[in-house]
Amino acid sequence: MRTKKASWLAVALMAALTGLASLHAASDVDPLSQKVAKDWLALIDAGKYEESWSKAHSLFKEKVSKEEWVAGATDMLGRLGELKSRKLKDATATRTLPEAPEGDYTILVYDSAYEHLPAAVDTLITAKDRDGAWRVVGYTVNPGAR
Repeated sequence: MRTKKASWLAVALMAALTGLASLHAASDVDPLSQKVAKDWLALIDAGKYEESWSKAHSLFKEKVSKEEWVAGATDMLGRLGELKSRKLKDATATRTLPEAPEGDYTILVYDSAYEHLPAAVDTLITAKDRDGAWRVVGYTVNPGAR
């Protein structure tokens, strides 16, 4: 049971992080952060959850073990079914997020469609890690309106 609880912790963390981020939005989005997001989503879409964890931000890894992430992602994304489409809707750069250290973040919001959730919103947050590289710090999928 710990595995499922901890893997959903990453989802809960992302919900908290995205809640107030737009209040501190900056205007410039680093194109590299968008490329990192795109490449990471390709891993998720291919079911390469272990590799997605390995390429995630250090804060992500501190909150969720690889085993917990793989179990949670397999469960959540398995219930959604096959990805049918995903289109970037918005990208916002910010320096602050609730309950996170100040840093460089990009919040990417996608309109998506899955086999079992035809109207979805994928939210992915990238952040500069300790080494200065952009990495994914969180990911959620929520029902959306079309």
